[in-house]
Amino acid sequence: MFSIKNTGERLKISEDQLFQRFVKSGGNIESTGLGLSLVQRIVQYYNFSIQYRNIDPWHIITIGF
Repeated sequence: MFSIKNTGERLKISEDQLFQRFVKSGGNIESTGLGLSLVQRIVQYYNFSIQYRNIDPWHIITIGF
């Protein structure tokens, strides 16, 4: 298992959309980008798992292998 965590603003999108490409929230001009979508595809290719959790103030991404 491998986890990365950092602090930051609350998500402006739902957790279900976090791994989708270029998701925007409302009228916001910024998007989620491409990074987590690519990570998810690589993780799935190798039959690993990926999970997002929020435990204030932490955002935690965990990859299981």
